Amino acid sequence: HPPPSPASLTRLPFPHPSPTPLTHLLPTSLTHLPPTSLVPQVMRFLLPSSATDSKANEAKSADAKPARPPPPIALLLGRIGELPARLRELMHALERRASHAQYRAGATAAEGVSAMVVGAGPVGLRCAIELLLLGVSVVVFESRKHFNRLNVLHLWEWVEVDLIELGTKLIDAGLFSSGGIKHCGTAQLQMALLKIAMLLGAEVRFGVPLSRLDDQFLTTVQRLGSKVRDGRPCDLLVDATGARCPLFAELGFSQQTMLRSARALGVVLFFEFGGEAWETQLAEGTWAQQYHQQRFAQLQKLGVTLQNFVYYRSTGGSHSSGTHYCVMTVDADSLLHAGALETRDVEDLCARSNVDMVALETYSRMAVHEFIPALAKQKLLPNQVQIFDFSERRQSNVSTIPLTADRIGGSKEERLLVSRVGDALQEPFWPEGLGINRGFLQVLDCADMMKSYLTARRQLAEAGSPSAEMVEVALAEVISRREMLYNCTKRISGTNRNTELKPPLLSGGPNGGGGLAYRIDPATRYCHLPPGVDWDGSMARLQQDMGDLTLSLSAAGERLKSAEAACIDMRHKVGGVEREVEEATKTKTNAAAEKITLEEKLEVKGGCAEPGVGGDGGAVRKR
Repeated sequence: HPPPSPASLTRLPFPHPSPTPLTHLLPTSLTHLPPTSLVPQVMRFLLPSSATDSKANEAKSADAKPARPPPPIALLLGRIGELPARLRELMHALERRASHAQYRAGATAAEGVSAMVVGAGPVGLRCAIELLLLGVSVVVFESRKHFNRLNVLHLWEWVEVDLIELGTKLIDAGLFSSGGIKHCGTAQLQMALLKIAMLLGAEVRFGVPLSRLDDQFLTTVQRLGSKVRDGRPCDLLVDATGARCPLFAELGFSQQTMLRSARALGVVLFFEFGGEAWETQLAEGTWAQQYHQQRFAQLQKLGVTLQNFVYYRSTGGSHSSGTHYCVMTVDADSLLHAGALETRDVEDLCARSNVDMVALETYSRMAVHEFIPALAKQKLLPNQVQIFDFSERRQSNVSTIPLTADRIGGSKEERLLVSRVGDALQEPFWPEGLGINRGFLQVLDCADMMKSYLTARRQLAEAGSPSAEMVEVALAEVISRREMLYNCTKRISGTNRNTELKPPLLSGGPNGGGGLAYRIDPATRYCHLPPGVDWDGSMARLQQDMGDLTLSLSAAGERLKSAEAACIDMRHKVGGVEREVEEATKTKTNAAAEKITLEEKLEVKGGCAEPGVGGDGGAVRKR
């Protein structure tokens, strides 16, 4: 498509290094349309009138050939008068977010820098958006062909505000719309984040299964990723694949057990959501055994032993699948007595061969009947009774590893960074809702690492021809900073977040909230950052100011030297003039004395020529 006019591009505070073509947002049957016809089709993608439209748009082929015009937001801002009010508001919301000083400072430095994000879950897409706002070119790989995760996510307050500021509710008004409990469906949130990422210029590739660092991985990265520049397919590779994915194990990552508890099993049920009035009026909530002992004791009499029960509802929004979502922590012995488990004498209690799904459904419906009676006989979505074991939780050995680029199809001489976010970095504890909430903190930590990397690149470029040792030291400092932030997120739980994290909202807005206080700067988020590190950039700014002052003093010293030299020269000139004046004064004095002498001689001579003395000859002498 022809680029928008320069006037419209000047309104964009973010750069466009490698955007997605607008046609990637559209069904294949629409790609032949001329540019003037695309604006209404983009509107249909952003604000779909039916679930069919959105499904067609999200299942793009992995074999599509990428082009590089400006991102779709540039086209839409260039024709903002054609957009409906809500879409205009979305464009302005993205402009406001991109105009933050934290993004503007790195836009120039990020030119030519690219990242690949493996995994298009909520955390992976949110990471892509943050990197795009920094000016980095981003490609996202997703193994699924469409979004089909039905889990409902509990959101902490700051995550909800972050998503609202990005404009997600302008795309899907049904997101976290319940009054007291902020939550949303996973697929529903993925759809909204996908649209924002693609508006900002991300390439998102569905149906790309990447499970091992083999020839298929290298071929896929080279074929669908950014062009190999200077021996590097990308500068940053982000692992957002989720918990226990083996893809990056060959690079030096491993999963370490951080907590092993007594046997803890969870059961999840997804009931059909029909959109009936009675369904939308069901009371959502969480029930814990220690606070509702009588109700849990009643269930125990029926052979159902639980520690807690959670019910959330997702309407699906622009995504096709709404659901009633129930999850509970169950006792393994009670499942065994109910016939839902065959035996406890196996390593994997939740293996399909050890679970009687019919008995498990019967057991679970008894729990649902106690807390949400209206759903006890509701139809389940196909194959949507699940059991999982969360007795052991793992975390990655490190957050980031430097890598020679030949491991992903580049040159041995070049280096890149591989970093983890989300469940790939730390497995969550589901009763506390840690997954997405801690994952969004890690996204900001990853963005902080990218800013540090961009600063290091600029400093190395200013050094001229940096040595390999200088490059290694710079990368080591970047990674060390990231690891210290990883240690901060390791300490965060649902119970201590108020002591580990700073207040997330600014004061002055509605209900005391004036917007999100958290920024890429770690000092805006964490209460207990390690000392001796320039977290907020104040030391760098002080050093810069001192450097500027030193330069100013040096320049002033040079000017003073020049002035002193000019003064000495002037003194020499003044001395010469004074000597000339003295000589002239002497000459004047001598001339005056000579004049007096001549006058006296004239008088003497005049006296010798009086009339009548000496005849006419005396008169002549007198004259």
